[in-house]
Amino acid sequence: MSHLTKLTTTICDQNMLEITLSDLGLNWNKRTSHLSNKPDYIIKQSNDIDLYFAWQDNAYTLTTDLQFWRQSSPVELFLDKLNQRYAYNLIKRKGSSHGFTSVKESLNNQGSIKLTFRRWS
Repeated sequence: MSHLTKLTTTICDQNMLEITLSDLGLNWNKRTSHLSNKPDYIIKQSNDIDLYFAWQDNAYTLTTDLQFWRQSSPVELFLDKLNQRYAYNLIKRKGSSHGFTSVKESLNNQGSIKLTFRRWS
């Protein structure tokens, strides 16, 4: 029996979500939502039981059937990677929009990303 699970995220920028899904190498499609003015995002899985992000209240919610999860990492790690990459993309865009230039990026042993920005006044 199928049981859908809704996982709340803090993802609220649809452009950054699209960039993040692509950065993670996910096969995704955008579709018009009948419930909101924001699109839904469908992530294809090999078993044809897809994941989808839908706008709910003020952020995207990931809906999936955990029994049929077919991603390369467990759902918790998937969400960690998604949130980290989303934050990375958002920080780079915000920094750039405020006149900062990214001058250095490094990845430590625990998987944390360190970004260094510079702005000339």
